[in-house]
Amino acid sequence: MKRKLALFLAIVAIFTSVLAFAGCGKSEKTTKSDMAYIKEKGTLVIGMTEYEPMNYLDENGEWTGFDTEFAEIVAEKLGVEAEFVEIDWDGKIME
Repeated sequence: MKRKLALFLAIVAIFTSVLAFAGCGKSEKTTKSDMAYIKEKGTLVIGMTEYEPMNYLDENGEWTGFDTEFAEIVAEKLGVEAEFVEIDWDGKIME
């Protein structure tokens, strides 16, 4: 009886392993990477919160600060434009 139970459990373990790894292969439908999407779109959208000195609006209404300048450099290296969008934290939970 113990042999039959051990054999049954071994078969079940092998079967579940095969099913688990079956989904790990590449599918015929390939999705674009985030990098490809950003480059195709031509803009890198960055969510901002006004918090000096990281991000704040200068006297001309332009975003500036450490994070802002860093994001602009990254966008420049990627060859795309940086688009800054202020995060509305009051509606964030509903999104």
